Amino acid sequence: MKKWISICIFTLCLIFSVNCVWAEGSLSEKQSEAISLMNDLKIYTDITEENASNAITRAEFAKIIVRVMGVESSLTNAPRRIFSDVLPDNDAAASIELLYERGIMMGYGQAEFKPDAVLTLGEAVKVMISITGYSEWAEQQGGYPSGYYATAVSNDILKGVSGAVNEEVNYTDAAVMIQNVLEGKKYRVITGYENNSVVSSDNNEEYMGYALNIYRYTGIVGAYGNTSLYSTDDEYEENNVKIDNEISVVLCHYPMPCFKNHYYDWIHLYGHVHNSFEENMIQHFRYEMGALYDKPCHMYNVGAMMKYMDYTPRTLEEIRTGWILES
Repeated sequence: MKKWISICIFTLCLIFSVNCVWAEGSLSEKQSEAISLMNDLKIYTDITEENASNAITRAEFAKIIVRVMGVESSLTNAPRRIFSDVLPDNDAAASIELLYERGIMMGYGQAEFKPDAVLTLGEAVKVMISITGYSEWAEQQGGYPSGYYATAVSNDILKGVSGAVNEEVNYTDAAVMIQNVLEGKKYRVITGYENNSVVSSDNNEEYMGYALNIYRYTGIVGAYGNTSLYSTDDEYEENNVKIDNEISVVLCHYPMPCFKNHYYDWIHLYGHVHNSFEENMIQHFRYEMGALYDKPCHMYNVGAMMKYMDYTPRTLEEIRTGWILES
């Protein structure tokens, strides 16, 4: 009897455990990041994490790829009827025509494109390889679909995506593949004229920079437009961002006594404790840290009620100067 009860309990645990995982249905960090990027770049419209599991059609994918390539300005206002099942008034007709003319998305027998058919992984991979200029390599590897799939794996396009070539693709899968392409440097650029062209794959910039003129940098933003974090005297060009100034700043609502690189002259701006006994404790700790490492500990309370803040936005220079004068 005890053995039977134990088996039942174990079975129930398994059931509830599986159900919990299934019920969450949450996206991975990479998938969420990819969906967010697609929306930020206006590659996706009205696609959120809640509906990103929806299957994507061939017609919708055609419109998306045109945005990925940054060639929307090349779309015609009067698309031709290339395929029997794509009328000129179809909102994807111009995108389908452009991709067909460039050999990126083709149709089926009897001049059909099947715009409402769900995109397969093999078809998506072929498009990704085509826009990055590796079709010739894929054909040498065996052509469609195996050669294209192998090339996509080699070029890291399928990183974070799994499935067979005939499986359906949803917006999440497509977003991950597109992000891999945009943030990758494995694409071939053809320059010159048809009979005297040069193909280069030695790229210093990501595909996102090449196709969309959007560049990705990692660092600490010191200024944006006419606003500087460091000084009111600094001048910056409008709409430009300055990254990685000589000073690094750690921002947090709560004070962090052991903030990153506090012994390497990094600065920590915090609030929450107001002008209270807790603030006195933080200042005592600040003094102890400076004495321990024989270097000043740059922690500054930027609560609005502090005298040097006075409920007014301040530059970092004003904060530091105000704190020194008040101390």
